[in-house]
Amino acid sequence: MGKGKSERCENCLGAPVKYSSILLSIIVVLSGLASVFLVPYFGGIVDSPLEPSAGPNGTAPTPVSNATGNGTACGDLSANGGLSVLGFLLINHGLFAAFLGGVLTLSWFSDENLGFVQGNIGKAVSWFFAATVLLGLGLTFYVPDLGGPQHLMTAVIYLTVVGFSYLMSGLFCLRRCCGNVGAGGEYNSSGGGVQGA
Repeated sequence: MGKGKSERCENCLGAPVKYSSILLSIIVVLSGLASVFLVPYFGGIVDSPLEPSAGPNGTAPTPVSNATGNGTACGDLSANGGLSVLGFLLINHGLFAAFLGGVLTLSWFSDENLGFVQGNIGKAVSWFFAATVLLGLGLTFYVPDLGGPQHLMTAVIYLTVVGFSYLMSGLFCLRRCCGNVGAGGEYNSSGGGVQGA
């Protein structure tokens, strides 16, 4: 009976979690890299090429005030024409999340020891940090009082990725608790297959 339970854990927490982790880590990389463009755009640092820059008489269009009273439809991160400290930190958060996502992706295919992302606990901790970094980014897009760029759709996307990332962290903890599922599994590049999950 114990063997059957172990096989069920292997089937549920083995390959499905592995391939979900690979897919989600790629999404984390893309979400993190997107912050380099989204933060300046929604923060009012760069203008959209689709919006008119000046009217016929040479005056710029008046920005529409929103309920938060910050003068534009999104948060304003510009300070003296440059990137404020908050915008710089948000972009760094995105780049750090992209780095963690990239390492998590490579950890499944690399024959070399990638240190802190080896094993279920290492992947669980890495997923937790990636989710926490993206959480700060998503909240600044969502909460008006934080002073960050506010855009509801972007916030929902980031917070959805955050939720799945925390779920992935929990699943890797569960893999460790259920007999360390997938321990010792390596990608066999010569044979073209996967040993373990």
